[in-house]
Amino acid sequence: MTLGPGAVVADRYELIRMLGGGLASGRVYLAFDRHLDREVALRVVERDPRAAEVLLADGRRMSAVHAHTPAAVAVLDAGELPGGGAYTAGELIPGTPLDELARHRAPLPVAEAVGLGVALLDASIAARRNAGDGSEPVVASALVTADGTLRVTRLADGSGAGAPGADPSVAATGGSLRDLLAGSEPPPAVRAAIDDALAGRVRSAEELRGRLLAAVGETPPAVIPPPPPPGPRSSRWPWALVALLALLLVAGAALLLLRDDGDGDGAPARTTADVVVPALTGATRDDAERQLQEVGLTGRYLEAESTSAPVGTVVSQDPAAGVRIPTGSIVAVTVSSGPPAVTTPPPSTTVTVPDLAGRTVDDAAAELARVGLRPGAVTQEARSDVPAGTVLSQDPAAATQVPAGTAVDVVIALAVTTTP
Repeated sequence: MTLGPGAVVADRYELIRMLGGGLASGRVYLAFDRHLDREVALRVVERDPRAAEVLLADGRRMSAVHAHTPAAVAVLDAGELPGGGAYTAGELIPGTPLDELARHRAPLPVAEAVGLGVALLDASIAARRNAGDGSEPVVASALVTADGTLRVTRLADGSGAGAPGADPSVAATGGSLRDLLAGSEPPPAVRAAIDDALAGRVRSAEELRGRLLAAVGETPPAVIPPPPPPGPRSSRWPWALVALLALLLVAGAALLLLRDDGDGDGAPARTTADVVVPALTGATRDDAERQLQEVGLTGRYLEAESTSAPVGTVVSQDPAAGVRIPTGSIVAVTVSSGPPAVTTPPPSTTVTVPDLAGRTVDDAAAELARVGLRPGAVTQEARSDVPAGTVLSQDPAAATQVPAGTAVDVVIALAVTTTP
């Protein structure tokens, strides 16, 4: 199978474009689920039985943890592929990958960076308690939504990583905080917590969580402990029974009140019905707003730069199309604001051409704009060993000094159609 736009995985998922990932962890694609008529994030491993086994284990771990914390995205489907491959299909969440946030926005304000670090630790704590497979879960990838919420997209088994006996999520979180604060000098207590985490001097996620919150002047809220094992039977069981009966009576009275719709006829009260989220991607903002209103939903509109989607059209949505949610719920809709503006320094300024090899066309254009260059001609070359749309070469070459505003030409991979 040659993966690329238009390819269909497992006779169900039509690939639209690559979002990221790697060979070991699986490439992630924006895909269309033909069965449920919705877009998903599809992670695929090809011809690597060991990597496929790890991917499926990660998917099972994510499903188990998602049932206990909304921070973990839902895994909707998973399966094996011919030739030793595998895939997992997850809910599509609009947001910025945490590593990209560090690359492009560091240093973050200390409070914001610490907040993300604490969210990583909370997710790791929930994963450790609920994974159910004896692993030492560690957040392998996460993204940050437009409202600053951290969502975990992959949980890996960190068993054996880091110092002996240490929680692997501690060093992983310390590394993320180091990157998010790169280029700044955080308060000494924050710096000490990060250094200790990376050096193996912090033994648990709970300890690091408390130190970080204390360092920014917050009282660490208690992490809810797991339920204790049942103890010996108490001699005061009659009082517990009385309390239980009282609760049942109160619940019964509440149920009777809820069943009354206010007219005194005892008819069941009206409940909020669930509706199906419409498919909005590609629609204009006005059309998206109309579709949401027709089914009783409200849109919260955000803007994001895009080199492929026309200005004013929907790039992504959350929840995804096809999901059932209560009437009146809010759907986050991301609308294209067009390609990123090219920041052109004064004419006398020269800039260094970035290395674009291995990036998608959109990523390459965004990187060129960031340094004050602009996209040039795009040429396609048939290749079967890399995903379609991947940059193969460029002109001028990486590390070349050129005047600001220079156009950079690229050659990208063209999917090869194989005939059975």
